[in-house]
Amino acid sequence: MGKHTPHKLTEPELFSLTEKIIRRQAWMLIGLFGFTEHDVPDIQQELFLEFYKRKENFDPEKSKEITFIARVVESKVIDLINQRQAECRDWRKCRDSLNQTVTLPDIGVIEKIETLECEQNCDPLLILDVTLILERLSPDLREICQVLKCYGRNEVLDDCPVSRSVF
Repeated sequence: MGKHTPHKLTEPELFSLTEKIIRRQAWMLIGLFGFTEHDVPDIQQELFLEFYKRKENFDPEKSKEITFIARVVESKVIDLINQRQAECRDWRKCRDSLNQTVTLPDIGVIEKIETLECEQNCDPLLILDVTLILERLSPDLREICQVLKCYGRNEVLDDCPVSRSVF
């Protein structure tokens, strides 16, 4: 491998180059993995922090400053993507905030996040989905669903005010 002549950037030059790379990387994430324009300042801050933590590891004999900066930033971008994908809720499927309120029969108005607290064997996202569907039903259909929690389908059909086809 050929060696390059090390050229040490001044602090302002290093900052300017780092800022340019970080700005480009942050904006490239927008629209991917659930990142929005509102995330740009946070992404940039995370990338700058990572660079300044690892800046002392730079060895001018091994690479150029731009290569080092790019590798550090790209590595942190991959970490941010992995963190985003590891979150419990899939950003492509969940459009509602967990802080929105829902009205549940017998309970009243609560935040959606409270519906996630359930038995250990229950899937919290399933409970949230069912809750969202229930709140969109008419009061009659919502009542039928509540009865279905305790009784079998045939028992509910016998006393049901709607036809079998609607049911």
